Amino acid sequence: MTTMYAMIGSKYAPKTNIKWLDWIKDDQHYCLLVPITAIAWIYFIVWNWMGMKFFRHN
Repeated sequence: MTTMYAMIGSKYAPKTNIKWLDWIKDDQHYCLLVPITAIAWIYFIVWNWMGMKFFRHN
């Protein structure tokens, strides 16, 4: 829920005068951290699975 707010909702929300919500709204880096990490995570999971298959069937 917080991630969806950081990536999508906060960009369209007005200023709230709540310090941490406005920090998320003005942020340009951490809103992309989860999607980029998920891509790298999937990449390494696939390579781990492929390595396991090569090891078992070799």
